[in-house]
Amino acid sequence: MCVMRQIIILLIVLIASVNMLAGENVCNVDSMISIDIRHGLPESRVRGLYSLSDGRLAVLTPGFLTFFDGITFKSSPLEYEKGLEIESIGKNRIIAQDKEGRLWIKTPSTRNDEKSRVNVFDVSSGEDITMDVISQVGGLKIRGLYVDDAGDVWVIDQENNLTHLQNDTNRRYLNLDSICNDVPFELSVKDGKIYLLYSDGKVCVENLDSSTIELMASPPLTEENWRLINSGVRWHNGKLWLSFYIPGNNDKGLIAVLDPLDGSWSMNYLNEIVNDFIIDNDGNLINGFDGIKGEISCFLQDQNGGIWIGTVNDGLCYMNPRRLFLVKNYKTPERLPKSGYYPTDRCYKNGLKYADGSVNSSVEDIATGFVFLATRKGLFVIDEKDRLLGVIDEKYGLPHTNVQGVIAGIPCNHDGSDSICDVWFSTTTSLSRLRYLPEKRFEIINIGILDGLQLEGKEFISQSMTLDSCGVLKVAYPGGYSSLNPNDVYDSDYVKYDFPYKLSKNLKESSDATRLFSLWWILGSILILSIFCIVFLSHKRKKKLALDILTPERETVEDDVFESLSVVNHYDNLVNKVKEEEPTPSEVNFSSPDEEFKKRLNDIIFEHLDDETLNVASLSGLLAMDRTNLYRKMQSVFGLSPSVYIRNVRLEAACRLLKETDIPIAEVAMRTGFSSAKYFSSTFKEKYGILPSKFRSGLE
Repeated sequence: MCVMRQIIILLIVLIASVNMLAGENVCNVDSMISIDIRHGLPESRVRGLYSLSDGRLAVLTPGFLTFFDGITFKSSPLEYEKGLEIESIGKNRIIAQDKEGRLWIKTPSTRNDEKSRVNVFDVSSGEDITMDVISQVGGLKIRGLYVDDAGDVWVIDQENNLTHLQNDTNRRYLNLDSICNDVPFELSVKDGKIYLLYSDGKVCVENLDSSTIELMASPPLTEENWRLINSGVRWHNGKLWLSFYIPGNNDKGLIAVLDPLDGSWSMNYLNEIVNDFIIDNDGNLINGFDGIKGEISCFLQDQNGGIWIGTVNDGLCYMNPRRLFLVKNYKTPERLPKSGYYPTDRCYKNGLKYADGSVNSSVEDIATGFVFLATRKGLFVIDEKDRLLGVIDEKYGLPHTNVQGVIAGIPCNHDGSDSICDVWFSTTTSLSRLRYLPEKRFEIINIGILDGLQLEGKEFISQSMTLDSCGVLKVAYPGGYSSLNPNDVYDSDYVKYDFPYKLSKNLKESSDATRLFSLWWILGSILILSIFCIVFLSHKRKKKLALDILTPERETVEDDVFESLSVVNHYDNLVNKVKEEEPTPSEVNFSSPDEEFKKRLNDIIFEHLDDETLNVASLSGLLAMDRTNLYRKMQSVFGLSPSVYIRNVRLEAACRLLKETDIPIAEVAMRTGFSSAKYFSSTFKEKYGILPSKFRSGLE
């Protein structure tokens, strides 16, 4: 009877431990940010994640390694043929960083290649440096390669020797023949002990100091065909958590927990495969989130407490209550006051001097005397003496160089300092802050989709930034506006870019003779240059007269190309009117299922009508469609390729501008996305059989 009672008590304790292990396997969240190819992710199939020490995220997708700083993606191709060959172990892609900051990428075998591959990347440059690392391996043929949590690199050679790779000398620890001839799925190091994890669940623990085996343990599996998932390995409270699956069966999963102190196991059987998981502070297993439709491939928790979720086919998801929705988007349109291209004379003069007049908006910072020009080539920074200090562009984390708006004198008081007010500026899809620092430096941070700024393919409008009476920054986009309290942006939560600038050398005081010599040198140079220009223009005029005599009927557009453009509002009422009138590039009767696609397509093209870089690749990204699928869809709906369709929309918009305005042809070309007036004229004539100037004159 006593024995029976002890057995019952033991069963109750065992059941309680299993229930505690299971916990809540789905996490309920109010909101989550989705990130996919519309935002710059090169592939929607995420296979691995790694949080870098500088705050960036490394994302592994088939064919690419991508670095993400919260707003900008920078991708490097994975050239498998350059990789180190190792024996095929597992189907998961592994990404890890060593002590020297290098990223090691392990990709599984394919149908065409039985070997797995390991590529190594430099974190700073994003370049593949595998060939440089091969010399450290010593040219040996490798069976297995691993990077542990501390950043140490371990290899298993053809003789089954386990070796620790070091800069000066490689230390060989032991031969694994006495343990198992198979290559371990995973390797982990904890408290001076190395854990070798095999596909059948066997765990071998070796003491690194004494090189002796301390533990050989296998979980009490109910079936022999359970296999370890090499990405599902976690440590929590000194215990090792392992995920298992049965090949070909998606309805069964298993989490086994090993206590290395006594070699005991706790088992948790699930109704689904768990590729990866997170363990919360209470010891609960989290392997799913509400709101995620697709299958989850990997999890990651970064330094700021944010949780990254990689999906099999639907890109990334991000959740962090501290970072969600600093930027709030409102669908209700708001008429934001526009500052104009040039609010001051200095802005106007510097815009003509440094940006050829192609300025989206500008501002003069009264506190410092600096001038900031928002242009398609970036944010131009001009000092108080009207000298160009530099251009803030993609090198400083901007998603692209098209800066739409800029506003200065925005206080930021969360740190309690009395520093000079910040400058905020917007690109077409992002917000950025510029802060003055000592020693001729600026600090730049970029606010993106991690803070709730998801415009669903829309873009911010030029000159649309304003600061309301409550100190809230507002930026308009077609159909709505976004708001941000600058005091909610804390430096510690962002990747910061340092922008050092060098002022042009001041003219030093010199003697009267030196100044007189410099004056004569300048006057002489001006005289020689003037003579050269007179001779050149005279020769060019004679050549033009000769051409006019030979071809009196020749129509030219050169005068339009070199015509100085007047400063006009790039988004005036007429262009808005043109964009509202939906063109019909081809006479097609659309079926109802195609109407929504047609509307989305036209909306995107109209929003990027003046963007000459819009092409098939960027259009497919904005539509979140594969290029091949986009081409097939447009052929079936319109009977046209995407490039021809974009060209026809541009030309029909140009026709309206030629009919209803008298702006120069070069301006028409720029507003409708053509790179030059000459290219616009040739394309126009190819489509309509007449030059734009003839088309306009025929309407008079």
